[in-house]
Order: sequence, then structure tokens, then C-alpha cells
Amino acid sequence: MKLSRLGTFVAIPTILLVSGCAGVKTPPQIIFQNSTHLVRIDLDRDIGGPDDPDRHTHPIDIRTDRLHTILDSTRTQEYRAMLQRAISGSAKQIEVFSEHDITVFAPQIREAFLQATPEEHVIFALINPVGSRQEITSGEMFVKANTLHLILNCFQLIATDNSLSSLCGPIRQQEYDLSFTEKDYFIGFGNEFFGNGKKEIIIDYASIPSSVTPLTARMTMHTQASSPEPIEPMTLPVVQTQIVEREDTSGAVADHVTNIEPDRIQMLERKIDALTQVIDQQRDALEQQPVRQQSRPPRILFLTTPLMRGDDATALQRALSFPSNRIDGIFGKQTDRAVRAFQKQHGMPVDGKVGHDIINALR
Repeated sequence: MKLSRLGTFVAIPTILLVSGCAGVKTPPQIIFQNSTHLVRIDLDRDIGGPDDPDRHTHPIDIRTDRLHTILDSTRTQEYRAMLQRAISGSAKQIEVFSEHDITVFAPQIREAFLQATPEEHVIFALINPVGSRQEITSGEMFVKANTLHLILNCFQLIATDNSLSSLCGPIRQQEYDLSFTEKDYFIGFGNEFFGNGKKEIIIDYASIPSSVTPLTARMTMHTQASSPEPIEPMTLPVVQTQIVEREDTSGAVADHVTNIEPDRIQMLERKIDALTQVIDQQRDALEQQPVRQQSRPPRILFLTTPLMRGDDATALQRALSFPSNRIDGIFGKQTDRAVRAFQKQHGMPVDGKVGHDIINALR
């Protein structure tokens, strides 16, 4: 994990962006910018250079639908200590990104990851004017192996003025917790920093299936509601009419319209009833169909913080002939050393990562 630094903030309406609190450096590469949203690439000062073993896995292509899921599943809530939770309960979770924010950010963040180097990270910022001041939400993302790290540096922070120092101070004091609603793909939290609270979440993005995400599902339902499928036109029988004259009591001649084929109307009503029954039967059949579950690809195991754990780690330790009293399902330092020894013995790249090649070799 890393201790995040302030990577991005907006201080004036023209979106003058400064990186960090230590001073101005070479301008970052802006991927997208309008009056309320910004995505850019900036050097990550925690990476020591191209040979740093802790460098990021960039450039990388992360599908837009996966980014939709990540942004749509990110929540924040007020930080409360144990005593506060016991008295008042947990704070309400709040969506960090609106549907509009996700629609804007997802393709631009994908493009940023495609252009980022291993020494860079992706910065995002939301800027909303509140009177004469700015409300700022800002953070950063980077990828290591198959995990995506999302850090929220500040959330809906009101800048008191346009000076850099006024931005840095309140941000460090903000107290909130991040969370991720898609628990199947949530790995854990990074370091706690900037006061109390968990501000870094780690996500197994590579295991998110290429399926309809919660946001895209809502968008699809909206599209279907506004643009229904066309119904095949039905040829209606022409009802012949004729005009007959009748004489009323006053002697005036009046027009009277008479249907000469009433059986055609009854036939049409029967066709409508039959079509209605067919539609109802098809709807009932669709509702009874089970939802298809897409299988998740196996994740890549490696030594990270927090430690990866699960049945796959247990199976790996058994395959590596661990003694029964050392099989705990946690990919720790001993498991990492065993994996590296196996890779070296079999002429594989020694990187400590358990992918398809090692799995196949262990079978």
C-alpha cells in the first residue's frame, strides 16, 4: 500500500490544478476537462522510477463496463468511532459518483489508464460551484497486477478561498470511510491516512464479469421504457357501412350509419384476446427463466497488503506440499517463497505471481 498524497485540486473557476502541497511541478497530462469534471495523468511520487519494484501495472486496458461497476459501487460515510457507533449506529452510506459522473468519468479513466506509465497514476476531480466558492471531490487510481486501488483524497470539500494552504489543511482533517458494495470483488482497505477513516479501497477488478452492471442495467431499463420494441402491425378488416335515410316524426330526412358486417367486429375482438394471451404467456415465461450466472475467472495470487486469502490459496498450499499445520489459506511470505522456488525450479519467470502457467504445472 502507499500513503497517498494530494494529487489534484481545483482552486479557481478556470480550473487551475496543483499537484501536492509541496509546490508546483511539471504540468500533468490532461485527458479530459470541462467546467465540472477532470481526468488527468500525473507522476506518482511514491514510485522511485522505472526500476522500482513497486511500480504500477500501466499502461493497461480496463473495460468501460468494469469502471462503471467500480464507480457505481463506491460509497462513503461519516467516520464514527466505536463508542459513537454504539450510541448512534453507523452513518448513512452516500454514493460518491452520480450516474452523470460515471457516464463522464468511465471512458475517460479508461483512456487515462491506456496512456499512463508504470510511474504515473490517474487523477480525477469533481468541481461544483457553491456560491462564490468551490465544492471539490478528488482522488486517484492506480493498478497493481489485477487489483485496482481507488483513493478518495477529499469528498465534497468546500474551499474557503483560492489559496493552496486553505485546501490542504481541511482535507487532512476530513473523517470518512470508503466502502464497496460489490463484496465479491472487494479485497480490502489500504493505509488509513489524512486523519481517521479508510480512504483507500482495493478492488479485484479483473474478476468483474463483462455483464450488465447496476448502472448500465438502469440505463437499459430506461432505454427500453422510452423506446419499446415495435409491434408487428395487424391488418384490420374494413367495416363496410352504408347510409340509409329515415324519416323522423317531423318529416325531416336524417342520416343513419349502419354496420352491415357486425361479425367482423367480433372476429377482431377474438384476435385481440388471443394476442393478449400470447403476450401474457411470453412475459410469464421470461419471468420464470433463471438468471444466468457468469463464471468468474480465477484470480492471480501474489503477496500484497492486505494478504490475499481464500480457498484458492488453501488449494495452492496443498499443491505445494505444505505440511497440514501450515495450511491456513493465507498467501503470506512463506507461500510467496514456495511459489518463487517452484518457478525457479521449473524455469519460469520468478515473480511470485500464481497464474494459469503455475496452476497447470501443479496439476
